[in-house]
Order: sequence, then structure tokens, then C-alpha cells
Amino acid sequence: MAGSPTGGKTSLIMRFVDDKFTDSFATLSKNPAEKSLTVKNVDVALKIGDTQGEDRMMTMTDSYYKNAAGVVLVFDLSSKDSFNEVSKHMNAMERYAENAAIIIAANKSDLKREVSAEDIQRLCDTKSVEYLECSALNGRGRPEGL
Repeated sequence: MAGSPTGGKTSLIMRFVDDKFTDSFATLSKNPAEKSLTVKNVDVALKIGDTQGEDRMMTMTDSYYKNAAGVVLVFDLSSKDSFNEVSKHMNAMERYAENAAIIIAANKSDLKREVSAEDIQRLCDTKSVEYLECSALNGRGRPEGL
């Protein structure tokens, strides 16, 4: 998971892995979260890295991208600034995660939105990625869509 510092990456991971909500502001750890599931009759073991969103951490985040099979780029629907950071992360992914599947998770759909669906779709069309709207708080748009 990558994205702005306030996007809710840790909370989405906790909702996905343990079906719990945390409003913790602390990134989980250097160790990835793990979840096993079955997709199209195939057992899959996921390892989900929780990256910090600050600029000073981008070098370390870039190293996560190099080995990623997929990247979930998270931003806060209630913050235009958070959405504006998506392009920065997309540029890093294009450099370091050339073959990774990318999806944008527009989190915090339970709050008053500052980012329109049209703005998100325009970005997705430009970058040839898909997005989903979700809320780690109430589980709406469950992260299983990721």
C-alpha cells in the first residue's frame, strides 16, 4: 500500500486482514501484513507492505515497488491535497514497478468528499488504472475489491 500520509493505508490493511478498524496514525511496521484467501479457486498468500507516505520515506517506498506484484495507491476522499499526491506516487510506480498491477483506493468515503468521481476517473483514464471507493471505518466498498 502506498499513498499520502493521511490516506488511511494502515486502517485499510487492518480492515482487510482482521476486519477491524483502527484510527492509529502509526504505520504498521517493516514486516508486511499477511492474509490467505482463494481467488478463482486458487489459494493465494498475500504479503501487504504498509509504506509511510512522507516525502522523506520515498526512497524506502521505491524499494517496495521494485518487488511488488501489485500496488494499492490510497488517498483520502475528504482531502484534495491527498488526491493531488497520487500523481507523485504514480510516477514512482511507473519507474520502479513497471509490471505491477495498480489500483487506486479512494478511502474515507464515510466523510464529506472534496474529490469528485469525475476527477478520479480522469486520472484513472490517463494512467490506465481502475479505482474503488471505500471506507476502512465502516467497511463500505470492502477492500476485498482490491
